Amino acid sequence: MAERTPSDRTQVGRGRRTTSQYSVRPPSQRPAPKPAHPAQEAPRDAQEPLHAPVAPAPEIQLENGRNPSQTYAQDETPSGRPARKRTGTSHVRRMPPWGNIVALVVLLGLLAVLVYLGLQAYMQAYSRQFYTNTITDGVTVDGVDVSGLTYDEALAKIQSKKAPFLDAVSVTLHYGENTWHFDGTDLRAEDTTEEILSEAMKLARTGELEDRILEARRIQEEGMHYGTDKDIDRSMVESLVDRIALLIDEEPVDATVTVNPESVRNYFVVTSEHNGRRVDKTATLDRIFADMDGDWTADVDLVVEELPAKVTAAELEGMTTERSFFQTQIGSSSSENRISNIRLAASMFNGMVVQPGEQVSFNGTTGKRTTESGYLEAPGIGTSKAFEDTLGGGVCQVSTTLYNAVLLAGLQIDERSQHSIPSTYVMNGFDAMVNWPNRDFKFTNNTNHPIYIRADVANTSVSFWIYGEALPEGITYDRAFEVISRNSMPETKLVPDTDKKFARYITYSDEAYVYVAARAGMTVEAYLLTMKDGEEIKRTLLYTDKFQSIEGVTYVGTQKRPAGVTKKTSPFCYIIGGSRDPNKKS
Repeated sequence: MAERTPSDRTQVGRGRRTTSQYSVRPPSQRPAPKPAHPAQEAPRDAQEPLHAPVAPAPEIQLENGRNPSQTYAQDETPSGRPARKRTGTSHVRRMPPWGNIVALVVLLGLLAVLVYLGLQAYMQAYSRQFYTNTITDGVTVDGVDVSGLTYDEALAKIQSKKAPFLDAVSVTLHYGENTWHFDGTDLRAEDTTEEILSEAMKLARTGELEDRILEARRIQEEGMHYGTDKDIDRSMVESLVDRIALLIDEEPVDATVTVNPESVRNYFVVTSEHNGRRVDKTATLDRIFADMDGDWTADVDLVVEELPAKVTAAELEGMTTERSFFQTQIGSSSSENRISNIRLAASMFNGMVVQPGEQVSFNGTTGKRTTESGYLEAPGIGTSKAFEDTLGGGVCQVSTTLYNAVLLAGLQIDERSQHSIPSTYVMNGFDAMVNWPNRDFKFTNNTNHPIYIRADVANTSVSFWIYGEALPEGITYDRAFEVISRNSMPETKLVPDTDKKFARYITYSDEAYVYVAARAGMTVEAYLLTMKDGEEIKRTLLYTDKFQSIEGVTYVGTQKRPAGVTKKTSPFCYIIGGSRDPNKKS
């Protein structure tokens, strides 16, 4: 193989490459290896082989044709040139201690891992306190330190330091002999301890870790001190007062008066009034809350107002004063049927109560005069101006009597009609004719209190009483009329009863039956007099009634009276030439 000389070696410099030749010494000429360390001089066969057998390296031929394993003379270079001699101590080039470096790196890595894990463990342990269900340090509630406690622990500690607010609350209410007591549970008493603890639990427990740490440090340095508020459910207090009010409240009951139509002496039955009461809820609540101020207890009386009745028995007794009385006479000539009709119509007004502002209709009260209603046929003024039997004959005397009683009571007259002829049972201008359904008598209670009507029919009279609020002191009412004009009396026409139309009344020629009484016409003015202590102070014109003259019609019998037959008379008959003969010349 060719030998490589120093001149053949390639050198690498900055930006250039040079080649020098060098020679390789044969193994026999190489310096002997340096003795090993005593510790390393163990026999080879005592050590386990470090490497597996290695195949011989391929033969390398250098440029000078020498094999690298070829030995050289001690003073010969691979190129055959004499070697340069070195002076001084020889130096051996060592490989770097890579094993130690790797071990150091591993050691440092492990140390770094341990430091990291230690820091992580510390940070986890440190940060864990910011993610727990405990209250951060530095927090007090009503002066009680609750640092590091759970919600339940903090609540128990606070309650152990002070009496529960629930036990301190009470309300006692009195009315008469009754007492009601309510405790904190009834009033739903509560303080804000639980609410404040819920708020304290959030301190340094929300947000990022850094925010929690900063807030915790601030609280530890400055402290966080809470004070609880106490209160009751005021709506519950109001509800309890409402419930008590249902037991106490009572509406007033006015005194009443009823009419006993069947009794003359005890016509009115008066029941006494009863005052009511009502709990003044607003005033009571104000009193309760004012007394609770400071110690949360109240012991007070309910505020109850009395509700007086609007109408008292004493007032009713004054409202049942007789305001007027009026009576008309039932003539002896009235038939039983006529008296029955009068009694029936009057009974419908007996015991009537007329409220203030209420109007009364005579026809509306008595109804249509029919046999079904109980009315009978009796004489009444017919269209011919003669008295003829009609259903309900005689009721006009009832309406007339009532009309005069109403006038004298000072009540308001709304409707009134006159008869075609003056009535014999009342003064001129003060009759009140009714006829279903065209003519009616109506009046209104124009006082401020009820009016009570009492009616009575005896065998010979019709009477009405009007009761109510007493008339003003010293005031009474009276009646008067004036005949403004009067006509002359017309003649009476005598008509033979050839048809025996009135045979039940007349038979003989000296007997006469007055079918239509002759009446002189006249004009009458009716007045209502207002009296003060018996003296007239006012005269009020009510009506001007005009009566037409009526020609009389009298029927006479057609037979001659036999000798010895007794003469007889009846209410509507007379003996011609006798004392009742209207045409007899005096």
